[in-house]
Amino acid sequence: MVNGEIYQGQDRDDVVRDENRERRRRSRTYNLSYLSADQANLGIVEGKPLSGSYDFIGDQPVQVSLEKEFASWREWRVGDRLTFDIAGIPIEAQVANLRKVEWTTFQPDFFIVMQPGALEDAPKVFLASIRNVPPEKRLSLQNSIVRAYPNISVIDVTRILARAFEIIDQVSFAINFMAYLAILAGLVVLYSIARQEVQSRVWEMNLLKTLGARFPLVMRIVQTEFGLLALFAAASGLLLSLVFSFIISWVVFENLWRINWWSNAVTLMAVVALSVVTASLAAHRTLRQKPLALLRTV
Repeated sequence: MVNGEIYQGQDRDDVVRDENRERRRRSRTYNLSYLSADQANLGIVEGKPLSGSYDFIGDQPVQVSLEKEFASWREWRVGDRLTFDIAGIPIEAQVANLRKVEWTTFQPDFFIVMQPGALEDAPKVFLASIRNVPPEKRLSLQNSIVRAYPNISVIDVTRILARAFEIIDQVSFAINFMAYLAILAGLVVLYSIARQEVQSRVWEMNLLKTLGARFPLVMRIVQTEFGLLALFAAASGLLLSLVFSFIISWVVFENLWRINWWSNAVTLMAVVALSVVTASLAAHRTLRQKPLALLRTV
């Protein structure tokens, strides 16, 4: 129950049929845990720390700490009264604080952490983690634990992470391949645009040559034009990518955004250089023609 009312949950009427929804509400379960005061009071963002140990004889409810996203999704707030059915015994609790949990540390933690003294006598499962074990000793340590305690399940997280990293590397390779393919397609388009642009301005180029402009000067004009266009296009794309990466970093990864100025500068200059080289190759043949030949072709 929540604040004296049966908790109805967040099931949507248009997704779950009535009988299934009611059955899920009756059988709804939550994993509860208790930690030491030092562990339970880490990362508190709202409320007060859990204090001491729960006294069954007293009339005060058990203090609980909730993970902030978990509480937000269920619209639970500091001060709410929650009633849990633990092995047939109703336990009344009050939300003392909301805390932020760093799940990426792989340390055991739970959405709901109760005040010490409330769950010790209930049926339970113990969780623990072992860190910084050398690779050559992991298998022997795992075998030793299983031999000493046959009912313990040992999970080697490094193997799971290794497989996850393999999948990420494959996805990264596919994304990079598509990015390079897009760059190649862009250069082909740029080559066609530059060639068409130069050919459409044959009279202008011919006039410059007639007035005494040499090939290097005319080429620099073309290079400057396409270089500026590439600079503005690359800067716009880079700015948009930084904006979207910043938004994704804040919303999904909670402020892991760091800008690499050197990498961005190299990318910007590389795009401009590739564009200038491509435009030069596209315009070279046309600009090399003599003014008389240009006049005959127009």
